[in-house]
Amino acid sequence: MIKDISQGEGDLTQQLNIARKDDIGEVANFFNQFTRKLRFIIQNVSANTQRVLSSSQQLSLASGKISLNSKDVADQTKFIAESSEAVSLNTNNVAAASEEMSISMQNVAGAIEQMTASLNEVAKNCAQESQNYIRCESPGLLSTRINCSA
Repeated sequence: MIKDISQGEGDLTQQLNIARKDDIGEVANFFNQFTRKLRFIIQNVSANTQRVLSSSQQLSLASGKISLNSKDVADQTKFIAESSEAVSLNTNNVAAASEEMSISMQNVAGAIEQMTASLNEVAKNCAQESQNYIRCESPGLLSTRINCSA
């Protein structure tokens, strides 16, 4: 059995038979204690290896999820940037249209002022002509001052 263990073929669960009470029996007892401790160490290493394997698999899954989430965040950030750019462009277009509308309104207001002034002048002239007509039709009223020969 010691030969098998030394060549890497041994079963560490096997124990040496201790029937002797001399130095050889004591060496066999110490060897059995050594193999028990070695089994315990190997079992711990095996259990820790399983935990490390499980943890690395979980870490790999978490890394994959983080990668997907990062891509989603990048895509959403790109969408927000594009949307913000579109909103900015639309805002600029609205501002330009509002400025054009303001200029047009000012032009319309100016035209209305001119038309109002013209209509007031026409109304004044109509009133004046109406007064002249009344005077020309009423003999004896200042018709001498107004040319009623029409």
